[in-house]
Amino acid sequence: MWKYRYTATVLLSAIMVLWGAAAKAGEATIGVASNFLETAEKLEARFEAETGHRLLLASGSTGQLFAKTVNGAPFDVFLAADQERPARLVTKGVAQPDSQFTYAVGLLTLYAADPDLVQGPDVLSGPFRALSIANPRTAPYGTAAWQVLEALQVADHVSDRTAQAQNVTGAFAAVRSGAAELGFVALASVLSERNNQPGSRWDPPQDLYAPLRQDVVLLRRGQGNPAAESFLAFLRSPEAAEIMRRFGYRQADP
Repeated sequence: MWKYRYTATVLLSAIMVLWGAAAKAGEATIGVASNFLETAEKLEARFEAETGHRLLLASGSTGQLFAKTVNGAPFDVFLAADQERPARLVTKGVAQPDSQFTYAVGLLTLYAADPDLVQGPDVLSGPFRALSIANPRTAPYGTAAWQVLEALQVADHVSDRTAQAQNVTGAFAAVRSGAAELGFVALASVLSERNNQPGSRWDPPQDLYAPLRQDVVLLRRGQGNPAAESFLAFLRSPEAAEIMRRFGYRQADP
């Protein structure tokens, strides 16, 4: 009889611990730049398993998410594809000033679905039909792509064959669909587990374009939210850094 009472006590204690953890768990809505979505999904799964908190991911271009945030979208955290928009949210009083930091540095690649097409930058001087890039005016990866073209002195040569997508995800989709033979896309898209067309690529040296620093910021709505604040801390962890590395990002320099 004592044995059964002891077992019941242990089970009850375990249930109370689990209940207590669940009671403390929270929920946060994260605005995620489209280029980082798949990586964010992997981070989300690991974070939720370790903390019990729940994340809700809402994806879009950095410009779109910025506009939605300013207009009152219920985001707690903003994972941008640049540094400018989080800083502007701080200036507008929509985000907590001391919360902004670079969570990842994106990498650009020149990609073709054809496994033999891209052997280096010389392909840009050849007779291709269309080059897809993200809109340089609104998308950081598009700005970086144009910087590479100018550094290689081929911007004028390709300008009439350049097709602009709304964001870097759209640029990648154009290459995969065959609408464009070439595209400057996020390395993360090519390394994605969902990409069944590894194709061919050339990774421009990083001194040809400004670092694609992607900043995160805690929004005013997320202040005091344990899930949101815990997620910001998780993004700085070695575990998160390793997940991001596998998906085509690197850590920011100290």
